[in-house]
Amino acid sequence: MLRRKAFTLSELLIVIMVIALLVAIILPYFQRVFAVQRKMACANHLEKLGQAYAMQCGARRAKGFVGTGLGTLEWQAELLNYVSDSVEVFQCPEDDGTSMGKKATLANYWMDVYPGGNYAGSICLDEDEGDFIWKLSETQWKTFRDMANRNGRQSHGYSHPGYQPDSNPNKYYFAFEDMMWSNNPDRDFYDLNFVVERKGMSINLTITNGVTGYKQYLFLGPRGDPGRQQLFNEDRQNRPLRDHNGETITIEGQSSSSYGMNSMAGVIEAGSKNKVAIMDFERLLVAGSALDETSGDRAEQLSELWIPDPNKPSGAPSFARHFDKANVLFADGAVKLMDCTLGHKDSLHPDDPEVAERYWDP
Repeated sequence: MLRRKAFTLSELLIVIMVIALLVAIILPYFQRVFAVQRKMACANHLEKLGQAYAMQCGARRAKGFVGTGLGTLEWQAELLNYVSDSVEVFQCPEDDGTSMGKKATLANYWMDVYPGGNYAGSICLDEDEGDFIWKLSETQWKTFRDMANRNGRQSHGYSHPGYQPDSNPNKYYFAFEDMMWSNNPDRDFYDLNFVVERKGMSINLTITNGVTGYKQYLFLGPRGDPGRQQLFNEDRQNRPLRDHNGETITIEGQSSSSYGMNSMAGVIEAGSKNKVAIMDFERLLVAGSALDETSGDRAEQLSELWIPDPNKPSGAPSFARHFDKANVLFADGAVKLMDCTLGHKDSLHPDDPEVAERYWDP
C-alpha cells in the first residue's frame, strides 16, 4: 500500500509566497475598481442634485424670479425638498462621513408643564399629540385662534381633530394645556402656544402666547438626564416660559460639506452650458468666480484649498478625491470629471482668468 507523501515545509512556504504575490498583484486592481464605483456613485449623487437644481430653478421661474436664488449656506436645505429629504445625496462616498448633514429634530427637547403641581410630567416636543399638547397646522391654528377670540378663551368650542398638514408643512403650532383633570372646563389648550418653523436645516421655536399662571420650562434633554440644560440664560432661570413671549429659540441642524456650490450660482440660470453649479469640494460654497465680492473668501480658498501641498507643487488639490480629479455638476445638468490643477489643460482651476470667465463667472 502506497503512503501519501506530505507537503514539505519548503513547498508550503512556496505556496504561501505565490498566494501573497497574487494578492499583491490583484489587490490594487480591486482597490481601483472600488474607487471607480465610488466615483460613479458620487457622479450619480450630483446628477440627482442637478435634477433638484433644475426643479428649484423652475419653481422660482414660475413665480417670476430670475436665477436660482441659491449660492448661500442654505443651498442644501433648499434642494433637500427636491431629493425626498435624502441627506445621503449630499455625501461623496470618498468622504469619511463626518460631515453628513442632518436636519434639526425636536426629539431632544422637552417641555416641563407645571412642575411640582398637579401635573409634574415632561412632554417631548417630538410627540405630535397628547393629553397636554396639540400640534396644529397654520390653517388649524387660525381657526383655533379665531374661535378663541370670538367665543372667549375658555369656551372657544374648538374640537381638535388631530394634526392635519396644510400647504406649508414647515410651519406649525404647539398648544399646551396645564391642567390634568379630564372633566375640568379649563381644557382650552391656550395656556402656552408657540410656532415651530423649519428654516433650512434648522428649527425656530417662537413663543406666541402665554397666559398660564403656572410655570412651564423648555429643556434640552429629558427629566433625569444629568446633562439636561434649560434653554435660557442664567439670570432668567427662574422665570416661567410665558414671560418670554416673542422670543425665538433656534435649534441648529448640521450641513454637509462633501459638495460645494458655486458662490455665484444665485445669478446663474439652470441650463447654462459650462457654468459650474455644484462640485465635490470641502466647503459649502466654492468662491471661484473673479466677480465674487465676498470679502476674503475667494483669495482664502485659492490659497488654502485649490493650491496643492507645498511639498507636492505639481499635485492635485486635496478635494480632488477621484484619481486627482473632482466630479463637477454644470448648470445644464452635465456631470464631468474635471482636473483641478493650475496650468493643466482643461483645468477648472479658477486662478486662471480665462477659466474663471468660462466656468465660474455668471
